[in-house]
Amino acid sequence: MMNTSMSKLRIRGGPCDGCGLSLIGGVTAMGREATNDIVVEQPVVSRKHAMIFYRDPGFWIQYLGSQNGT
Repeated sequence: MMNTSMSKLRIRGGPCDGCGLSLIGGVTAMGREATNDIVVEQPVVSRKHAMIFYRDPGFWIQYLGSQNGT
């Protein structure tokens, strides 16, 4: 079993290129809206863009039907 408390999402490209965000297991919401766990303030990102979740043996990303794709 993976220790999810040490997992990071590495950003590639854009103004935060090279940054790492900790993933805490469970479900992590990402999008432009302030209520998300990861807020990405870019016009190509939807308000509710995607969900990242852990399911053994690793992390998965779920597309939420945004018009901008995931």
